[in-house]
Amino acid sequence: MGLFLSGWVTELILSFRLPAMGFRRLDVGVDGRVLGFTLVAWVTIGLLFALMPAVQSLRLDLTGALKNGAPGGGFRRSRWRTALVVAQVAVSFILLAGAGLLLRSLYRIVTSDPGFETRNIAMTSIDLTVHRYSEERGEALYRRLLERLSAVPGVASASLAWTVPPQDLSGRASIFYPGQEPPQDVLRLKEFEIGLRVDIDPIAPHYFRTLGIPLIAGRDFTEQDRVGAPGVVILSRKLAERLWPGQTSVGKRISWPTLHGPPRAPVEVIGVAADTKYRTLTGEAPLLMYAPVLQNYDGRTTVVVRTAGDPRGAIADLQRVLSDADKDLAGFAPQTMSEHIAESLWQQRMAASWIGAFSLMALIVAAVGLYAVIAQSVAQRTREVGIRMALGAAPGSVAGLVVREGILLAVAGLVIGVPVALGFAGVVRRSVAGVSDMEPVSFAGIALLLAAVMLAACWVPAHRAARVNPIEALRCE
Repeated sequence: MGLFLSGWVTELILSFRLPAMGFRRLDVGVDGRVLGFTLVAWVTIGLLFALMPAVQSLRLDLTGALKNGAPGGGFRRSRWRTALVVAQVAVSFILLAGAGLLLRSLYRIVTSDPGFETRNIAMTSIDLTVHRYSEERGEALYRRLLERLSAVPGVASASLAWTVPPQDLSGRASIFYPGQEPPQDVLRLKEFEIGLRVDIDPIAPHYFRTLGIPLIAGRDFTEQDRVGAPGVVILSRKLAERLWPGQTSVGKRISWPTLHGPPRAPVEVIGVAADTKYRTLTGEAPLLMYAPVLQNYDGRTTVVVRTAGDPRGAIADLQRVLSDADKDLAGFAPQTMSEHIAESLWQQRMAASWIGAFSLMALIVAAVGLYAVIAQSVAQRTREVGIRMALGAAPGSVAGLVVREGILLAVAGLVIGVPVALGFAGVVRRSVAGVSDMEPVSFAGIALLLAAVMLAACWVPAHRAARVNPIEALRCE
């Protein structure tokens, strides 16, 4: 069965990879080495756990077995069996706590306000450098694309951007107050050490309207903000407050020196936009500066549109407009904003999915283990149960006796699992970005879930014990 399911599981693993990995050969298939390792490990585990009851059978108490005459008589109560059940319950709680922590954190991340619109957005990326576009030809294509996309039915707004959030691919540069910028040769050597390091995103007009990012002050970029016009930028609120705390930043100037070529004159701040979680939904808003793409041309960009309806239908329109503009031009990585966000959270989704799957399997194993131990205990104590009922014990009290035995094992597992789960939660927080602290309510809910499953596992043997006929039990013994 494991071999049969392995193909499906490997496909599931591949579903978590990023599109950027699609260009790499990622082989997660089952081969001879994997099968060999699995076989050796499984045979070793099988032998180990088969030897434990075999060794126990050598300790048979013949006198007790002949006196009792009961099934399993003469065997001492197995501490190993009890310890294994307690360990299974503890591991189940630890994994359930980890899965609950990840799922709760993932829900909090997805439902928080990122600072931009997450619905009715579609996008696709293009690379004009592959087609050897000149700067003039590329700028003309950008203007043509925006005009045609704005005329497509169902498209409310269209724009271009080097980086569409959440994505940690934006450019970065050092900025200065005018007059404080260093010479180019010094900047090239110490670019990461001097000035204020900020994120930069070249965008086209209507970008803020397309992504629903509010402009707090000033104006948006226009078609007139192109090469030959005065240099302009728009700052995020966080960057504006960092540069000029308590002051109006619109109209002020920033020195954004180039590393090569002719020096760039200081640029004017024409607007301030609201902060957004630009790099990742799990982090803080960065210091971000927007630049007009028509003044800072780059042949690689992402075409993004805001639609009135289902954004998936706009992906075909994007590809059609690109093909009409240039038959050799094709977009890559087309997706909706929902898909884009899910892609950015691949680490959190993968961790939550796999820990959740393992916790479910551990919970099933713990329930089966507890059921088996209690069922065997009831079978071995049939004579005792018969005597109790013959002496007037009520079926409910007999069932309670059996359930109590199982609950004690479950409680022992929780006593061990809770402190270990707290440590495991700390490991998860350090390993996966955006994971918050485990709340006591979540711990209590998981403990109640585990207790309910353990109670259900005890109920069947308890119900069977309560229905024992004392005459038949004594006659059988």
